[in-house]
Amino acid sequence: MTEQDKKKFKTVPAMDMDEYKQKIREHRLKILKRTLVTALIVFVIIAGLFLFLALRHYEDFDVNSTVERSDTAATIFEEFQGNILKYSNDGALYTDTYNERIWNQTYEMAKPTIDMCEDYLVIYDKKGTQIYIMTSQGLVSNIETTMTIEQVSIAAQGTVAVLMGDQSNSYLVVYDKNGKRSYLWRGWWISDCDCTVERCHQTCSVYVGYQ
Repeated sequence: MTEQDKKKFKTVPAMDMDEYKQKIREHRLKILKRTLVTALIVFVIIAGLFLFLALRHYEDFDVNSTVERSDTAATIFEEFQGNILKYSNDGALYTDTYNERIWNQTYEMAKPTIDMCEDYLVIYDKKGTQIYIMTSQGLVSNIETTMTIEQVSIAAQGTVAVLMGDQSNSYLVVYDKNGKRSYLWRGWWISDCDCTVERCHQTCSVYVGYQ
């Protein structure tokens, strides 16, 4: 190598180790600051959006669709499994929130009464003899009693306790969801106020009060 070539090279002084570590710390500190600032901005945006959704109010509305009621004044409306149940003396209609029919059950009842528990619904004729056990999919079973019905309670598994009687005796009968009779109690009078089905368990516990 000639002397002229050697003159082209410059010697770089060695970096002090402490200075090198200081530069690394400063670089990491810059990254941390940027991360914290970014996280703070994201938090402020989310908090602002949440407050906007929580505090906003509407001053006007648009009607997307209307449905003309064709039922009678005796029709009763209930919410069942997130949809709409309407029932009257001549049947029950179950529709979604857009008024699209899911199922329709016809019957003839003088005083239709219902009881609901989780996935099951019972429609019965108080002072009559008909019982319909339903779900959101439709009819499960139909029961015809031999005496007039005073009260019906349904459990989470579809079991029903039926309080019924005649002029001389009262009976409490338990049916499974398929209409098969499981138990029967007989008394001179059974208080309908004390006839309930335990709904928090998979088994059906019936409490009977005698008067």
